[in-house]
Amino acid sequence: MKIKEFFDVDILSNKISDYIITNANIADEIQRDNVQYGVSVFMYNLSKLPVIFLLAYYLGIIQYTIVALLSFGFIRTSACGLHAQTSLTCLIYSIMILLGIPLVSVHIIMPTIITFTIFIYSFILAILFAPADTEEKPIASMKLRRKLKIAALVSIFISFLITFAVSPIYANVITLSVFVECTLTTPLLYRIFKKRYNNYKYL
Repeated sequence: MKIKEFFDVDILSNKISDYIITNANIADEIQRDNVQYGVSVFMYNLSKLPVIFLLAYYLGIIQYTIVALLSFGFIRTSACGLHAQTSLTCLIYSIMILLGIPLVSVHIIMPTIITFTIFIYSFILAILFAPADTEEKPIASMKLRRKLKIAALVSIFISFLITFAVSPIYANVITLSVFVECTLTTPLLYRIFKKRYNNYKYL
């Protein structure tokens, strides 16, 4: 593998996906898509975690940043959504989201009615728009799309239940993480960032 390819997350993700699919003898199209998307999400997160965690540690919010990352990723794995154009842009947006959510959550405690409203909003967005694919990773299989939508809805509901079992700050972090991720599936955000929506229709 060339040095350039080693530092290119897309190329590295594809190589790892191909290796897993080949060695596991995965022939089913849906399973292949699941592997490719899962590896891609994991690699993008892995590549930027050291910077994010260092900043979070410096700000004294690393425990909340970890919860934000887990909550955001829990929904994003199935709901998908908007991706940044470059790795640098992705890092910048990730810092804004994964540090911004904890900083807001520490200083503003949301009433239960607001939390409930945000989850209803997120649930509706998931029904309408999840999974929101990208030009790089279109999700063409209707069976897979239905599976991902159901998984997104279940994930949102589980996240909602968890907010009743944790402290108010952690509940805030989970709620806002779900809110941001579901908002990233909307056609409006795709238009704002000049991204094509419903990419599976163009295959």
